[in-house]
Amino acid sequence: MTSLTKRWAPAQKILPYTDPDLVESQDARRAFEEEILLGRVRKEISRRLEELHLRRRDLAQRLGVSEGRISQMLSGGENLTLKSLAGLAVALDGRFDLALGDLGQAEHEFEKKAEMDRLFLSGGG
Repeated sequence: MTSLTKRWAPAQKILPYTDPDLVESQDARRAFEEEILLGRVRKEISRRLEELHLRRRDLAQRLGVSEGRISQMLSGGENLTLKSLAGLAVALDGRFDLALGDLGQAEHEFEKKAEMDRLFLSGGG
């Protein structure tokens, strides 16, 4: 199993349950949305690290934190706040892009993206 596959393991568990009707309670729905959002954020951080040819150690140095803290951030062990996201953006010389869209359209786009990611991970794309 590659590190990319390991990173996507939690997301793959929830991908089949993208239909909001399957998530009945508000608390469950919120937790579901958190997982999707956090997965996307972590994916973007990892992508940017690769793009800049940086290691987690480099990011830790830029942020003035331990490598363990970076691992917690990227593995889901730490709740990412807007403040920590802003710090990550500065450290990675980037900016997060956030959009709130219609749920129906978002679900359709998420399903298309998930299918592309599955093809990529399986080597089919």
